Amino acid sequence: MDEIKRVARVIAIVAVLCAAGIGALRFGGRGQVRAVEAAWLRIEGAAKKALAAAGIGVGKLDATDKRALASTMNPVTTRFAVYYANKLPPQAFALYDIIVFDRDRHPRLLPLERPGRILLAYVSFGEAEKSRSDYADLENQGLILNAPANWRGNSIIDVRRPEWGDYVLNQLIPAIIAQGFDGVMLDTTDSLIEAEKASPARCAGLSRATIGLIKEIRGRYPHLIIMLNRGFEILPQVEGDIDFEVAESIYTHWTGVGAPALVPDAVYRHYVTQLKKAEAEAPTLKVATIDYWPADDKKTIRGIYAAKRAQGFIPYVTTPDLQSLAPQPQ
Repeated sequence: MDEIKRVARVIAIVAVLCAAGIGALRFGGRGQVRAVEAAWLRIEGAAKKALAAAGIGVGKLDATDKRALASTMNPVTTRFAVYYANKLPPQAFALYDIIVFDRDRHPRLLPLERPGRILLAYVSFGEAEKSRSDYADLENQGLILNAPANWRGNSIIDVRRPEWGDYVLNQLIPAIIAQGFDGVMLDTTDSLIEAEKASPARCAGLSRATIGLIKEIRGRYPHLIIMLNRGFEILPQVEGDIDFEVAESIYTHWTGVGAPALVPDAVYRHYVTQLKKAEAEAPTLKVATIDYWPADDKKTIRGIYAAKRAQGFIPYVTTPDLQSLAPQPQ
């Protein structure tokens, strides 16, 4: 820890010097300013990688505080957003307390880092995305299963293979931390559960391997914020290892095509009962929700927020493409 603190002090000194240099060069032409700014970005990236090797990100020398923060967030006042694009500037997210960004395409994180905010990176845990730069490597390692995925163009990952665990623990998560994220949002675990049900001979053990790897992540990265999207069938086994459970689309059903609809009340109540049980068994666990609804129907959106907050959940209502920011209507 002493070595980490020394690195942090060097980063702080360099940051001050770069800021001073940029200010002085304002009088010397845009080319010089851009050169210094580019140099600072390289320094920032190198520093983050060094700290990531120690299991922390820049600005997160006391990362335990973020997990403590997560466990005490007030559902009535906490603002939550999910945004998978990079067009908006960082200041657009100034009012949000929990933000999930795409791990590759996102606004610059450094201006958003503060003690009271949690920044999470989206990770497709059960499906390999062909649009990602790592898809070919996963395929070459034999990690792609011949099983149908929920999302078109994706492939089921064989999470039982040790190569997948090695990649997640030793490459993927360190790279996410190096960017300045506080943690991860693990998505598409439902795909693994469904694949195992559909093809039990070929896919047996996917759920068990998912549970095991989530526990390994917690053990390797005790300060990392872990958010799980859905995965209700494995929630009882990992509720003590995660900080947030995201209940996506338990109140509404809308893919962006056709008319939106509210989920039948009996179905919603079933999910609420399951989530409340998890909260009771893991007192530090917080439940967040994502629902999709047309942005121009403010009245219904206000009702969704009210219903979710009444249950003690942290809600966000947006459109299915997750390419825009949808503030809660007043």
